[in-house]
Amino acid sequence: MAGPSLTIGPQTTIEDVRRFVDEHGGNKKIHGKVDKETGETTLYIGKKSPSLFALITGKWERRKEAAKVAIEQLVQRTFDDIKGNRTLSNADRAAIANLSEQISAQLRATGDHSVRGGLIRVLAMAAKGAEAYGREVTPDGGPKLSMLGDFGYAISGLAPGLKTGIQNNADLKVLSDALGDAIAEQFKRLNPSEDSRMMFATAWGGDFKQQLLDAFRARIGEEAWAELAKTENFQQKVMGFIDDAYDVAAAKMTGSSQVPGSEKQVAWTKNGVARTATLSNIKIDGTVYEPVRHLGTGGYAEVFLYREVKDAEPKKQIAFKLANAPPQSPEDDWRMARELRMKAIEEGGAEIRAHRTLQGEGHKNVLGMSGMIRTPEGRFGIAMELAPGGDMLEFAKLLKNSVGTGPGKITPQMAEVVRLTLFKDMVEGLHHIQDTREGMHLDLKTPNVLIGTGGEAKISDFGLSTEGTEINIEGYTPPDNPTWLAPEVIHAKRNVDALRGLTAPKLDNVTKQVNRQLEDVIFLHPEPEGASKNDLVKIRRENKQALNILTGSILQPVIRQNVEGIGITNKSDTWALGIMGVDLWSGQQQFLDFAWNAEVEGKLVAFRSDRNNVAIGYQLDSRGNPVGTGEPLFESTGHVQVDSLLNDLLRPDPDDRPDLQAVLNNPLFSQPGVGSSEVRALILALREGNPEKIDGAFMQLGVRIIEDTVNA
Repeated sequence: MAGPSLTIGPQTTIEDVRRFVDEHGGNKKIHGKVDKETGETTLYIGKKSPSLFALITGKWERRKEAAKVAIEQLVQRTFDDIKGNRTLSNADRAAIANLSEQISAQLRATGDHSVRGGLIRVLAMAAKGAEAYGREVTPDGGPKLSMLGDFGYAISGLAPGLKTGIQNNADLKVLSDALGDAIAEQFKRLNPSEDSRMMFATAWGGDFKQQLLDAFRARIGEEAWAELAKTENFQQKVMGFIDDAYDVAAAKMTGSSQVPGSEKQVAWTKNGVARTATLSNIKIDGTVYEPVRHLGTGGYAEVFLYREVKDAEPKKQIAFKLANAPPQSPEDDWRMARELRMKAIEEGGAEIRAHRTLQGEGHKNVLGMSGMIRTPEGRFGIAMELAPGGDMLEFAKLLKNSVGTGPGKITPQMAEVVRLTLFKDMVEGLHHIQDTREGMHLDLKTPNVLIGTGGEAKISDFGLSTEGTEINIEGYTPPDNPTWLAPEVIHAKRNVDALRGLTAPKLDNVTKQVNRQLEDVIFLHPEPEGASKNDLVKIRRENKQALNILTGSILQPVIRQNVEGIGITNKSDTWALGIMGVDLWSGQQQFLDFAWNAEVEGKLVAFRSDRNNVAIGYQLDSRGNPVGTGEPLFESTGHVQVDSLLNDLLRPDPDDRPDLQAVLNNPLFSQPGVGSSEVRALILALREGNPEKIDGAFMQLGVRIIEDTVNA
């Protein structure tokens, strides 16, 4: 092997290979020679044609293959580094996985041919572009090891046991429990604020864990650590030890916890399938509660009724939302299992922090959270005020069916007072979230509004919520159901999808240019003569996929720059509020006559195209023609003032939607009986379904309306 060469070592990057090729190879063949002692491969520029000896001995073929293997391993290592230094969405992970597979496929597609410099250049460009997937990993906002002060005594005391335990393949639970106890005691002593403890309890703790691991590594020593790393399943053992210790500490951070030794079985049926859960008593702010029964399912959690443990009545009741265990992964894939746990903890912790922040000191129209528990296994439980009246969509249907004559029926006028009362509740709850707490709910819909014990509407479910008045669309995954989504959210989501899918018009020219350049250097499947139509379709589809994946990676920086400019504001919640109003007055969920979500999205995006469009089409101009260029989305409520209010909330342009304080000042909410204790009693009676109670509450509300009218 004569001439320039490059040895692939631990620090070598694909960019180093590209520079080597540009300086010495151009588009020449790249071969490799493997060092038998070190296992490292040295790349060099291959000759134009092999010698007879090289052909006979197979050395020519081996060196072509060695170059391919070394380059493929280098690219995969590059991608592993990228994933380790990025926070990735599921779409980003899938894109990088596809890119990795496609690069391997391109190297295999060279067949008997050598890798050429042109392909190396493309692979380097693709890998560099992949760095733009996701976002750079930044400190996770969770606790840092420095918050424990001088913690060296604990690490020094436990390090020998950790070393011996790994060497002997022993169970490390006793050690992890001891470490978790020490962390909790030290952290709470040095960080007494409730905010600090809540931060620890709701975090995955990635930075803290890495710093803790580094501290143990330093205490054990590099040489000894390197020897430990050779033991079977070392990474799984040591990371399990750190994770378990953090979970033990996190479970002790708040004043709420499970009560050991109090387990009982709770059974229920879901979709005809019998289910059970083993539940412990819980202690929330000094009060002990016991499980009573299953209430329902919310997202990736089950909700249970808990009752205060004491002899005397009354006994306080709460709802306890317990997260399901993370999805199971293959037993041998501990990394995937850990990633699933991390995702569940990050999402659950984010919901708890958002709920706590957005409720603030509490509001009668925001479901109250009284405490949270993190189990030693890393599952979250949220203690909330009980809202036994069901959700607003169910109640809207019930209210519609309650209008009529006879026992247990009410008049249309009384139904209007009920609707205005509950809608005002929803406006006040969102006003508290938006203006008082400066947050965004981002999943506002009638099923997420509950009826409390006093007949009030309460906004719940803060799984997607965040602080602030606007958010970049890339940091937000909208719900799959578009019924309550604002048109600008769907439009933004489609823009991102178009950019990622290389179908955005602004990328058209540059995409075509990159595709043409790639076609000259990558190995596309040939179209053999006489191939069937189906075979040709398959070959062309695979070729197009190869081009798009590589092109998409190369253009990632451009895509990222465009995506980062796409955002939505809290006015998207204002739109959702308007849709909830339509649900309440119509007595049903909207867009049920559409078979596909895409149809709903298309209708909403079309509505957005003209800021003069009107959602509820009662409005006419001076000549009697409808205002706006598009068809209205919904039928009239039958009340011009209500239609006008909802239309204001459902303006196509978010900038045209009103502030919620102005909405609360609407004269509709000052009508006799609205918000009175009598209408609350009627709401509860309707929910209970007792005709006698409904008739009694109906009469009382009638009297109150007369009194309010006389006193106005």
